[in-house]
Amino acid sequence: MANLYDIAKVAGVSKSTVSRVINDQPGVKEDKRLKIQETIKKLNYKPNALARSLVLQKTHTIGIIVRELSNNFYSEYIRNLHHIADSMGYGALYCNRTSYEESNIDYLEFLNKKVDGFIFLGEGTVTKEELESLVLSKYPLVVIQSMLDVQDVTYININNYRAYYEAVEYLIKLGHRKIINISGPLDKEFVERNKGYSEAVTMHNLDYEITYYLDYFMESAYELALKIAPSIRNEKITAAVCSNNILATGFIDGLIDSGIKVPEEFSVIGFDDIVAAEVTHNNIPAITSVKQPQKDISEYAVGKLMQMMEQGIGEYSKDFSCKLKIRNSTSGNKFI
Repeated sequence: MANLYDIAKVAGVSKSTVSRVINDQPGVKEDKRLKIQETIKKLNYKPNALARSLVLQKTHTIGIIVRELSNNFYSEYIRNLHHIADSMGYGALYCNRTSYEESNIDYLEFLNKKVDGFIFLGEGTVTKEELESLVLSKYPLVVIQSMLDVQDVTYININNYRAYYEAVEYLIKLGHRKIINISGPLDKEFVERNKGYSEAVTMHNLDYEITYYLDYFMESAYELALKIAPSIRNEKITAAVCSNNILATGFIDGLIDSGIKVPEEFSVIGFDDIVAAEVTHNNIPAITSVKQPQKDISEYAVGKLMQMMEQGIGEYSKDFSCKLKIRNSTSGNKFI
């Protein structure tokens, strides 16, 4: 296998000159640089990644702080981010950090000097104070699915308000006039989705609006369905929009156990377009759901982080649009 000495000998230069070219350092004339690069290619030289990282003070690794690794929604993001980073020659270290669990582990301190940049994925993965400190230190970073109002940060989000508005509007176009909203905890993303629900109800002159606030667990939605099934029948409520597919799955499961047919008697729309991993009591129909462009977001996030790490190029925040995927949990209102 070729080494620096071999390249220097063939190119007729010193080893230090070869080293400067390999590590993209100045001080080499263009004709010599081109000759060395041609020699490197000819001899099929592969630089030692560890040695090169020490010279450049880079690890060629990114740190990904994620809301919840066990959640199917976030694990799909991780697969996309890992694949894209790997294709660009970068490894990744992952840490799980939730906003509703206390932890004695300082993940940012743990990853300090072990990574060249950070991707924060989900609400609660970084505090405003931590973000301000990282920006002040000029640490390359990207924040996905969160907004902390810190300047000079690349935020990548979806338009939660518009996506939820369009989901409710779809149910209205199917003839539904009494639509309930099943919301997760009041993180910013759910607040925006709830605004979309309220705005759609108002703009289409519906005289019925009610939101139920739950945690993130399918069982909570299942129990809610059992609890409100009598009201659904008595008040002729015919549809629900849910903040994520986990809640939609649990709610449909509870409706079926309450004797309410989906979608024949009741339509349900979910969000995030993931399949819940939990075991249900019934066969759940394929859920009509708002699909987030996870692959596009992941490509954009890794691409912008690479620009920051390698070129020092700054902020490029962006909101992505979602699409409603029509499946078997929705149908026209037969009670019209």
